[in-house]
Amino acid sequence: MNSIELNFRKTPKNPLVLKHYINTLYEKHHILETKYYHEQLMKEDPSGLETNKMGYLLSIRLMNPHVAEFEKKLIKAGATQEQVYALQLHFYYTFSDTLKMRDCANGLLDIEPTEEYTYEIVIESVLKLEDFELASRLVKYYFPRIKCSDKLLKALKRIMIKELLRIMRIKCR
Repeated sequence: MNSIELNFRKTPKNPLVLKHYINTLYEKHHILETKYYHEQLMKEDPSGLETNKMGYLLSIRLMNPHVAEFEKKLIKAGATQEQVYALQLHFYYTFSDTLKMRDCANGLLDIEPTEEYTYEIVIESVLKLEDFELASRLVKYYFPRIKCSDKLLKALKRIMIKELLRIMRIKCR
């Protein structure tokens, strides 16, 4: 038993401890346990921002159709436009809806994301879409703010080279 679980076992009715425990379970991919404890949290704090964000993520993971319900609760709980767009982008990314994914990524890049989660899902989406315009906006405006890895650099270079080759094919005709 790790310290987070031990802390939860000592104070199971504390919503803050329960949220932390649920996030830990989710990160470890213990989805059924996460769902069980999330249902308990919904009884304790049904209108909380973190509660509904976790419900949204769980719904995506479980392919549960109640995502829209959690989105409405998030907006009522005071979620920012960035938080809602990032979760929508995660939804569209999960279900490979490329048109809506592109729209959401553009919207997030327009409002200048500030949260780490937003950067992560935008980067993943840009790499999945292999969209030159999104990649160039990401590099031009947000590259200094993000943690860069060799894998990310290679993927972005691949997108840029692909666009360059496309332009050269058009010009050579």
